[in-house]
Amino acid sequence: MQAKIGNREPKMSILFAITPEFRLQAEWMLQYLTGIDHPGLEVLFSVTSGEPFKEQPAKNLLAANAKTPYLAFTNCGIYPPYSLIERTLLELDRRPEAMCLAMRLDGTKDYGVFPNPFALGDWQCMKRDAFEKLGGYDEELHQAGGIEN
Repeated sequence: MQAKIGNREPKMSILFAITPEFRLQAEWMLQYLTGIDHPGLEVLFSVTSGEPFKEQPAKNLLAANAKTPYLAFTNCGIYPPYSLIERTLLELDRRPEAMCLAMRLDGTKDYGVFPNPFALGDWQCMKRDAFEKLGGYDEELHQAGGIEN
């Protein structure tokens, strides 16, 4: 599933790797993002194998199909508000040395936005060139509940 939101050339791709049972939630997410009226986003969804904590192949596929300079990885449990998207773009544009911005989202603070250098999954936005230089996600890495083995 893929959609372009807004009337400008997209600057950020929001990428969702979803398990098969979350297809309906993906449709809700797309409706939500269409409603935030951002001037330019690309949204892509890819269905994973369904194996828990094994999203890396789907994330790499999403990144390969994205066409924007910024790649934001999240999941269908996260509804990124306009303020998060804008704040992410501003931070990465303002700091050319920064390659990635990761946040843990908490609905009690600034519409769910506060920086957390230890957040691994809620919201990760990378510059495309950095992602490509790193070679994407390691598809053999096994994760278990946020702990990498």
